[in-house]
Amino acid sequence: MKGKRMHRINSAIIGFGDFTNNIIIPFMNKTGGYRIKAGLVHSPERIDYVTQKFSLEYATTDYQKILNDNDIHAVFIATRHHQHKEQIIAAIKAGKAVFTEKPMSMTRSDAEQISQVVNNEKGKLMIGFNRRFSPLIVKLKQALHKIESPYIINYRWINKAWTDTWPFDPVYGGGKLISSGCHMIDLVLYIMGKMPQSINASIGKLHHKNIKTHDTVSIMMNFNDGSIVNILSGEMGAQGYPQEKLEVFTNFGVIVLDDFKTLKFYDIAEENMSFRGQEKGFIEEFLAFHGYLQDGCVSPCGVEDGLNVAICINACLDTSQMNRKFFI
Repeated sequence: MKGKRMHRINSAIIGFGDFTNNIIIPFMNKTGGYRIKAGLVHSPERIDYVTQKFSLEYATTDYQKILNDNDIHAVFIATRHHQHKEQIIAAIKAGKAVFTEKPMSMTRSDAEQISQVVNNEKGKLMIGFNRRFSPLIVKLKQALHKIESPYIINYRWINKAWTDTWPFDPVYGGGKLISSGCHMIDLVLYIMGKMPQSINASIGKLHHKNIKTHDTVSIMMNFNDGSIVNILSGEMGAQGYPQEKLEVFTNFGVIVLDDFKTLKFYDIAEENMSFRGQEKGFIEEFLAFHGYLQDGCVSPCGVEDGLNVAICINACLDTSQMNRKFFI
């Protein structure tokens, strides 16, 4: 998918964990649209290793050095969740375009601060909610445009328990809702094309008994057209069991997305889609970010999307604590 004539954007990577190594850098390189010049690492011991492994001009522990580098036009933030807000704001104020991994922020108030800075600075920001860019989701959304609502959407994401527990730390990660539930909320908001009218949620510790947050989330959203969305996310999966399934029920037929490998239509005049592996939209989102920077168009997944997710997460936490429905 490399574009021979695609302008390569000088970029810096902020954070070099497994996701950066296995997803961000490989898919950035596949687009052919980025030159990764520099990287931010968490310790001096990592500088030489990261510089050599990824053929960077330099790596550093000093974020300001990257922000002061006039040859860097975009930064890709892939640090732990609690660092996103300050890193986004600093980069926007430095005039850099920003691609940040999810979540944009850990709280609604932080999201509102980011929104204010992005709008005041007329900054460029995109959030890595990759699932909305999957060709399977694109087709699903196009098909729904032809079908009158209301809909019932059931979206389940049950994975085998994570061995890395920092996403459940109240300071660094925030729990399942913030760590992966944000993906699910963004996707259903994207499919529906609007915010819910009300939210009701329950959260709990069903697997990791000693964590201070939660590892299981159940959410129900009600929309003003009568549509109902149910979201379930947890850690009680098994090896080989498909993690994600999204079902859309309408008065005219049913659509089923199975683990981002197949999309099937029942009583709906659309062709089924299937892939040998998962198609979660990674290369499409990096191509979209490149196009956004080149063309100056509206962000394909911008600060308003991040704020809407933060509003919904805040509502989920509130309603789960107060045991009542929260009206948006």
